[in-house]
Amino acid sequence: MLNKLVTIIKLSKIYILSLLLVIVFLPVLAQRKIIKGSVLDSITNEKLPFTNIIIFNTNRGYISDMKGDFQIETIEDSLTLIFSYVGYIKKTVTLKANYNNIIILSPVQIELTEIKIYPTENPAHRIIKKAIENRNINNPEKRKSFTCTIYNKTFFTIDTSSLNIKDNTTADTALNNIRNFINNNHLFISESIIERSFMAPDKRNDKIIASKVAGLKNPLFSIFINQLQPFTFYDEIITIADKKYINPVSKGSIFKYNFLIEDTLFYDNDTVFIISFRPYENKNFDALQGLLYINSNTYAIQNVIARPFLIQKGDMNIKIQQQYKYVDNQQ
Repeated sequence: MLNKLVTIIKLSKIYILSLLLVIVFLPVLAQRKIIKGSVLDSITNEKLPFTNIIIFNTNRGYISDMKGDFQIETIEDSLTLIFSYVGYIKKTVTLKANYNNIIILSPVQIELTEIKIYPTENPAHRIIKKAIENRNINNPEKRKSFTCTIYNKTFFTIDTSSLNIKDNTTADTALNNIRNFINNNHLFISESIIERSFMAPDKRNDKIIASKVAGLKNPLFSIFINQLQPFTFYDEIITIADKKYINPVSKGSIFKYNFLIEDTLFYDNDTVFIISFRPYENKNFDALQGLLYINSNTYAIQNVIARPFLIQKGDMNIKIQQQYKYVDNQQ
């Protein structure tokens, strides 16, 4: 009788232990799923980088990458996501896991005249001032040394409006074919992955890990594209295609540029402030316009989209897009 009781107790312990193991490992056994896709412009069909993505009824936010792609890990079979982009109509859509989802956003076609009432101090100025104060902290070129991996993508295209091709039945068929080809193809595309090593004050070594070129093969293009934009967006002067512009994140910029908080996104444990910038009226200086994504973590620039405010006749219409990642919880 005693032996039977001991056996029952032992079995009970085994059953309890098995039950505990199942309870402990249930979250682990839950299969991780991926919600992924791309965000496109409804008119140009081009991907939209740095699109804001929020999970419906939560404060969890994400941002599409520089190529307009996004990827979200979840244990759910589907998620309802809100997609927003400055100048585009917000869209809410439910996406299934393990599918390559395509999200189309439409530009705002008609903007009603609006009156903006500002507080005594523009709230965007506080954020920009913090970003300026922390420039040396966040600028990798102010460190004694660093290594990083850089992904570059550059493409050239032609503005078909300059060809003066009319869209009607009497237009020359050959010219229309040229226009259609140009609208659907880039003149030149270059992609590269570079491993950069830096040692203060100015020693730098770039090693090309991979590269791909499509279109014109002239080697001068490869040399030229590396000089189109700066490595970081923290210097007082930003040089784009050999032309110098006053950086919106520089001393005194709040007196030169008009900053507006366009959106706020909760990203991991941080807040990302999306701030538009353009020069004040009647300001005479070489200025940029675009969007800054400032992360509340040391007020670092997380993303930036910038282009010259004024395009002179004969100048290239250049737009740069840069994205930075927080590495090893340090920088």
